[in-house]
Amino acid sequence: MLQLMKNLTFVILLLFLGKMCTAQNYEPILVDSNISFFSNQNNKIRGTKIDSSYQINNVDIFEFNKTWNIEDRGCIKPNGPSWLGYKMAIINNQFLFFNQNNDTIYYHPSSNSGTTWRFYTFEDSSYILAKISSKIVETFLNTSDSIIEYSFTTYDKNNNTITSQLDNQTLKISKNYGSITILEYLTFPVITVKSSLIGTSKNNLGKTYLTLKQTFDFEIGDEFHYEKFSYTISPDDNKTNSIHKILDKKYSNNGDTVYYQIKRATYFYYANKADKNHLLIDTLNVNYFINEKQYLPEEPILNRVSNESEGRKIITNNLNNRRFFNVGSTHKHNSNNGCWYELHADPGYNITYGEGLGFFSYDSYQFPGNSNENMVYYKKGVETWGVPFDNLSVENIEKPLISVFPNPISNTEMLNINANYERYNIVITNLLGEEILVKENNRGNSKILLENFKTGLYFVKITTNNQFTFTQKLMVK
Repeated sequence: MLQLMKNLTFVILLLFLGKMCTAQNYEPILVDSNISFFSNQNNKIRGTKIDSSYQINNVDIFEFNKTWNIEDRGCIKPNGPSWLGYKMAIINNQFLFFNQNNDTIYYHPSSNSGTTWRFYTFEDSSYILAKISSKIVETFLNTSDSIIEYSFTTYDKNNNTITSQLDNQTLKISKNYGSITILEYLTFPVITVKSSLIGTSKNNLGKTYLTLKQTFDFEIGDEFHYEKFSYTISPDDNKTNSIHKILDKKYSNNGDTVYYQIKRATYFYYANKADKNHLLIDTLNVNYFINEKQYLPEEPILNRVSNESEGRKIITNNLNNRRFFNVGSTHKHNSNNGCWYELHADPGYNITYGEGLGFFSYDSYQFPGNSNENMVYYKKGVETWGVPFDNLSVENIEKPLISVFPNPISNTEMLNINANYERYNIVITNLLGEEILVKENNRGNSKILLENFKTGLYFVKITTNNQFTFTQKLMVK
């Protein structure tokens, strides 16, 4: 009944406010496709954006981005409220926020010093009075703007001052960039948490949203070194060192996808089977969809195909002034009742991406083993970071000591293998690992006729006299 009365009060309030006409700046939340990031006193980063909007009697209603909502018996659904509440109403810059009980928090449209109004009213008729205590120009996020500051006093129903969590607290609003400090209105006033602006997409001030286009923005000649460890209960634990070098870059006609050709050299080290150590040189053709929806920290990222979801977090530690974000598995869907159940340590993953670097690090934990991979070095133009591999260089890509050509090849052509080694063995296998051809004690250049090979993918493995192993994919057409 109480909730119904609050909803009726909300509609009546909109009918009244819809007749008002004011026009001011100093909006606590910018709604023109802007994304802002805030950090509270616990250094938790949260974002704000408008997911949808509609009108009631010419009053604009804006709904914030959704978060995970924990219901009874562990059922989790991706329809939870933002830290600012489910929605807000705006009437010519008069902002109304609503907490989890649908109680109203008021922002006065005036920007004049000395203006007072009821900011919030409790059920026992006590109330919080807000006052514009100052209006000055301040510098924040390397810009300057006019700032109004709110101060607060709490009164009981008889207008006597009483203590509250807002004693000695102030909020600041910028004329052009929205709130500099704001309360987390979902839990207000039971829990009073203040957050401070750390970035806004308006004029790209401070920490701003890292898009996929910015993340996967490589240039021809960029070079990335990765180290990967795989751990299992079998004797096949291994480590790989790999180098990726960008050879070509193209965009789709509509600009929503970027295509890269990447030359890759990977050396495989096996902990218990040194004879399996080998070098693989290949060329990758990869593409990234870069016209994505912008996701905020704590906003559900749903994958209905895999029945899994992700969560995105902003990482505050920058590298060479590059921005980073983290994506990790958070929940798994149960289609029988529409609930998403929490994933714990098994299985799961965490991936970190960097601005202009793409994939930066990866941790996977899934029985019976786990793996992790990290970028250890990159070179973008004259900018470098980390330590390059001392046993694997870009020359392995550009001028390998062993070359296999042509590739692709037809079964009527001769396969040429050039190897600058005193002696080496050749083994060609199919995708099942079955040996199709074995040729031992080769010297210099070798030629092989593939007349008995069927169309498909094969692996050419070359082992030298000093036990160096080179492997390359071979396509027979």
